[in-house]
Amino acid sequence: MFFDGFPSAVGMQNPDLISSVGMQPIPVNFPFRTERAHRIMAENAPDLVGLHEPEGTFLFVSPSCLAHLGYLSAELAGGSFFALFHPDDQEPVRQEWSGIRAGAAATGSFTYRMRRKNGEYAWFETRVRPVADEGVPARWVQSVSREMPPPGRATLGLGTPRAGAGSREDSPETLLHRIAGNSPLAFYVFNAHTGEIIYFNRRFCELWNLEDLEALRRRGELKAQDIVPRANLMLREAGQYALEPAADGGDEAPEAEYALVDGRTICRFASVVRNEENAYFAHLYLYEDITGRRLADDKIRENQAGLAEAQRIARVGSWTLNLDTQAFSASAETQRILGLDVARTSSTTGLPPDGTGPVLTFTDMIRKIHPDDVKAFIECIENTLDRGDPCDLTFRTVPSDQEVKHVRCQANPVRNPDGSLKALTGIIHDITQQKRTEEQLIAAKELAERSVRIKEEFLANMSHEIRTPLNGIVGMTHLLSQTELSAEQQQFMGAIRFSTDSLMVIINDILDLAKIESGMLQIESIPLDVRQVLRDVTSLFRIKTQEKGVEIFTKVADNVPQTLLGDSVRLNQILLNLIGNAVKFTQQGFIGVSLHCNESNAEHTEVVFSVKDTGIGIGENKLGMVFDSFTQATGDTTRRYGGTGLGLAICKKLVELQGGRISVSSQLGRGSEFTFFIRYPKGMPAHPRPAAVTDQGPPPVLPETLRILLAEDNEINRLILLTMLDKWPRVAASVDVATNGLEVLDLLREGDYDLILMDCQMPRMDGYTATRCIRGEMAGWKARIPIIAITASALKHDEERVFECGMNDFIPKPFEPQQLFEKIIRAVTTSQVTASGTVAYDLTLLREITGDNSETFVTIIEKFLEKTPLEIGELTESVDQRDYPRMARIVHRLKSTARFLGLSALGELLDEMEEEGQAAGSDPDPKRIRYQAAQVRSAFGQILEGLRAELRKLGPDTEGRISPHAAD
Repeated sequence: MFFDGFPSAVGMQNPDLISSVGMQPIPVNFPFRTERAHRIMAENAPDLVGLHEPEGTFLFVSPSCLAHLGYLSAELAGGSFFALFHPDDQEPVRQEWSGIRAGAAATGSFTYRMRRKNGEYAWFETRVRPVADEGVPARWVQSVSREMPPPGRATLGLGTPRAGAGSREDSPETLLHRIAGNSPLAFYVFNAHTGEIIYFNRRFCELWNLEDLEALRRRGELKAQDIVPRANLMLREAGQYALEPAADGGDEAPEAEYALVDGRTICRFASVVRNEENAYFAHLYLYEDITGRRLADDKIRENQAGLAEAQRIARVGSWTLNLDTQAFSASAETQRILGLDVARTSSTTGLPPDGTGPVLTFTDMIRKIHPDDVKAFIECIENTLDRGDPCDLTFRTVPSDQEVKHVRCQANPVRNPDGSLKALTGIIHDITQQKRTEEQLIAAKELAERSVRIKEEFLANMSHEIRTPLNGIVGMTHLLSQTELSAEQQQFMGAIRFSTDSLMVIINDILDLAKIESGMLQIESIPLDVRQVLRDVTSLFRIKTQEKGVEIFTKVADNVPQTLLGDSVRLNQILLNLIGNAVKFTQQGFIGVSLHCNESNAEHTEVVFSVKDTGIGIGENKLGMVFDSFTQATGDTTRRYGGTGLGLAICKKLVELQGGRISVSSQLGRGSEFTFFIRYPKGMPAHPRPAAVTDQGPPPVLPETLRILLAEDNEINRLILLTMLDKWPRVAASVDVATNGLEVLDLLREGDYDLILMDCQMPRMDGYTATRCIRGEMAGWKARIPIIAITASALKHDEERVFECGMNDFIPKPFEPQQLFEKIIRAVTTSQVTASGTVAYDLTLLREITGDNSETFVTIIEKFLEKTPLEIGELTESVDQRDYPRMARIVHRLKSTARFLGLSALGELLDEMEEEGQAAGSDPDPKRIRYQAAQVRSAFGQILEGLRAELRKLGPDTEGRISPHAAD
């Protein structure tokens, strides 16, 4: 036959095809009788080999088509052989093909151009032979195409046999010889009966260094024993190579590996060649250099070991579930985390190492999940399968006889090229230790928060317990100072006032430190004149320094801007502490305060402050601790000069809050110098901050008699407040007294008052609760009556509680009479409230718009009653959350309503609030904003009550139409 080995190669893929082809028997002396040899020769043939339907459709094409034409075998299978030829050559090829298929010649040969996948054309000589089947001619057609030089060029190699030549070059043996000679596999054929080497190819000689044995083979003198000793010389283990098949031709081990001394690894395949009577004919040995494969295997094993070790260290295991076969594989770390039986399964496939026993399944994994978490896990996996979303879930596992573990499972879908789901692959991360750490952190956080709350409660209680009696001392001192006193009594009064002032300094220092450490102290950014601040502070110490004979001077460099953006209060506090310490510890010499600009750019100006004295100084071993809380240089310092050791600690924290740093240099007995810098931002607020309410201009209009309800449980404080109010020269105050919140509610229900002075801490019912009851349960003016908190607590959250419960303002104890009077005036005199206590609104414009259409008038009023309470609620929420831009938007909507109802005065207040909320970079005073919001709530509350009265005048049926929201 033309190529007897080729159909067998096809048959390896399709056995039915071989039976239908009906191949002629292979001669007994043909050496490549086995199916394996046929397949190897066909698949490794250097020429392009094909089997076709009579009309040219490919049934099979050898893998060499990739090297010749750039196509994979699968790309050509089922396609037309003629389509590969140049368009100009396709018709001649069809004609010659038809002639050969019709039996005009036993074989045919033609040379034409074939198209490669990249579009180029090359010349191929194609030899074609029909294949018959049991007398039926031209059942199939075989083709062998060899690439040729273009016409006119000299040929290399074996020449170009032509069709019908009948020469030896046209024989199957010649073709097979060429295939075998160019095969990448080394092989030889050996007859075990005679010991004769029947054939070996060039690659075999190269492999075992046997090129000089070809002459012996040609003479038929080459024996197996000639090969064995020479091959053993190349083996790493001498004597490993042996060729002693059974004399009767019994089968050898089909496969073996040899390690060569040069580092290569050779794999040997062995098979027996039998004749048609199934009698032994020869042995076929094929050799393949698998060095690269073994190196790759070693690398894979190394990578797998490294991956397993990395997974073990990271406590992260991997797993895969094949959705088609349901095969489940899990790494050793996954099995360890889940508590699966690692000994009975492979670390990579999940199969038993010996191939026996139970197989690891996905169900085994699910069984290890805590029963309470199984449902969530299955739902997460099902969601991934249904929607393709990644699965990310934390759950608990219960390994056998082990403690419960926390794991995080992540899984992703793997898709086929057509988009269908192929598998799930995921990881299991043991986060048990992380969970424990989180629980410990949560416990530590709760403990810290509880400690902070205890600390704040202690400070609040301490503030209250100290300020309350201190308020009595300060108040009585003030009242006593207004009486006739002798010179000696005046001296005693001065000592009392000095003591109370010192005690207030200590209390305020402790509270300031608490505010800073809790993050409740805010730094403002408003226009600041540092020269004026310096003048104000130093003026406070002039008398003291003059008494001691100490000179105090200041120096401000010309490069310091006149106005900066900063917090004047906190700067004042820092300078008061530093200059106060300098005055305290300096008995002679001078105190110098200087300022200069150290750096200035487009964003900020860095101002450096220096306070230098010639006082007692600080020892070098104490310099590192002077900024610590409750620390002074020595115990003697505290006894001789007083103080708490908090002043410098507060200074340091205040400086750092403003982006600066403070330092000290000192020599014992020669004085100290404290230096700090603050970076002040450049620029000015887009809208200047509204000025605080002051008594400038004409005094506000007050009623002749103020009806005040005083809620205070402390007898001394009641006496002080009653005396202050009684001696108020401007207004006659009529005061009723309550000692707890319940009495406040009873008195307010029975009488009318202009103002309530409410102590926050009272027995039976405190001031916060009483205020909530007033705001929520009282009706009319009583629900909106101004309430001023009189509190001995001065922490930030205490201030916030005052406004949260609905009070209008607060005054901390102790206080001077004038401070109290100013608070009262501010509370009872607003531009929106008339002498009768009602907000003046005007519905003239609305009536002009609606005319005689009372239905439209009622609808507009109803809408106003429905929406306004909701907007007031949003306003309160934005103020509580300090969301001032949102506050500005809400106020803008209320402005249009206010002007529509003729509330011009209220509109001015809303304008002011809107500007504060819109000011770029500004930080409005929260207390002022809350006070303004309280005014707006009070005013609109009166308006809503008045509008409801307007609707009732129009008829009883209109009141029932009011939205439920309008009553909020």
